[in-house]
Amino acid sequence: MATRNYQQHPIRILLASVMMLSLLPMLSSWSPVNAGVPVETRTGSALLAGTKPAARTITSLRITIPTKVPGVQVWIRVLGPVPANASIKRFVKIVRTSQTLRVPQGQYQLRTTTVDSTSGVAVRKVETQQVTTKPRQVTTFTTRTPVDVVTPTPTPTPVPVPTPTPAPAPTPAPAPVPGPAPAPATGPGAPTGVSAVAGNAQATVSWIVPASTGGSAITGYTVTPTPAGGSVTLTGTTATVTGLTNGTPYTFAVVAINSIGTSTASASSTAIAPSFCTTTATGPYISTPCAVSTSLATVFGPGLGIVFYVNNLAATGAQFMEAAPSASSWFGIPADPSLVWGADVVVGIVNCLSSVITGATGLEIGTGLANTNAITTTCTAAQAPAAWAAKNYRGGTLNDWFLPSQLELNQLCRYASSQPFNAAEATCTGSLTPLGGFDASYWSSSQDAGDATGVWWQGFDDGVRDTGGKDFDDHVRPVRAF
Repeated sequence: MATRNYQQHPIRILLASVMMLSLLPMLSSWSPVNAGVPVETRTGSALLAGTKPAARTITSLRITIPTKVPGVQVWIRVLGPVPANASIKRFVKIVRTSQTLRVPQGQYQLRTTTVDSTSGVAVRKVETQQVTTKPRQVTTFTTRTPVDVVTPTPTPTPVPVPTPTPAPAPTPAPAPVPGPAPAPATGPGAPTGVSAVAGNAQATVSWIVPASTGGSAITGYTVTPTPAGGSVTLTGTTATVTGLTNGTPYTFAVVAINSIGTSTASASSTAIAPSFCTTTATGPYISTPCAVSTSLATVFGPGLGIVFYVNNLAATGAQFMEAAPSASSWFGIPADPSLVWGADVVVGIVNCLSSVITGATGLEIGTGLANTNAITTTCTAAQAPAAWAAKNYRGGTLNDWFLPSQLELNQLCRYASSQPFNAAEATCTGSLTPLGGFDASYWSSSQDAGDATGVWWQGFDDGVRDTGGKDFDDHVRPVRAF
């Protein structure tokens, strides 16, 4: 069949041009707004609906998108006239990588547009291309994806916000474990460091307070001697325990007292023996046992006199003897007084100078007090000055001082001469430098039984004993027994 040559028919070309001019009003109906709103949203479907136009030949148009780019769409628009009796969609959208459309023969304009894949709204017009289909041919059109197409950033998948794990509730601080309940109050601990100092028929005891009160204040202490004696209770830490026996060794224990009870007894003190004597002139009497004074140590008796005689075998009250310590202490003058034994003074019918005084002739130790009492009972102070001077001394506030007998005076001479003590010794060597401030010679209280005017005296410088007239002057030193 011969092919028609349209170029050999100028009249036909003129008619075609007229027809194209009649389509201009239709082309003016396309605008960017219409281009952004698709009429048909189906993919892969024919653009023809209803009866095909008799004057147009159906052709094939294959649209290829080289790369599947999310958000890229191709829009096709019919450029030629649409027959009045045909329902031809002017726009169609494809989104597949390759799609073949059955379309009437004609010219088509294609646009590649980036579209927001979420909202469907065109973001930017990228490219416009034009293609003409031919009869009995498949017209292939490959879109070009512009280099400036920006693949829309996909909406990020929301990262689930983890439900915050609530902070663990703070572990409450453990309740304080109560400490052990305070121990109930008990009796106090025992005192410590107990010591004792001997006195005259007594002892002074001291101690250290206990380390523990037992939880209750200490209210007192009890001191108990062993062997049993008079105990004492008091609040201080020093006690004087009286009623003890001189010469007997004692120990002492102390207990503490509080409102709950009493402590165990303390450890016992070192034993001491109460005594009449002391090594200080002001007491208390703490020497144990009471000893005779020597040139190395002066021992004082209860009357604060010098102890010069000790005989534990003698009767009580006659075991010890002491002499007034010095002339100044007992008579108030530097030296012992020098007095007549008996004065030629008559009182009534008694003349103590020329008469033997009954009961005043004892010579032995232990007879001096009886001699002195006999003299002062018979004679006045004017008649017998020596005996009365000795009797009136009050050393240690005691009133039993007397003029010594002949052998008592001999023991005092031995002390003054620094001779070893001997209770049975009846002699004395004497000394020119006697102890105790003694003078050359002294009166005794012993009369000469065979001579009414004679009395025994003794020299402390040479130890000589003899009798002499009562009217001579000689020295006096009081003594006492205990």
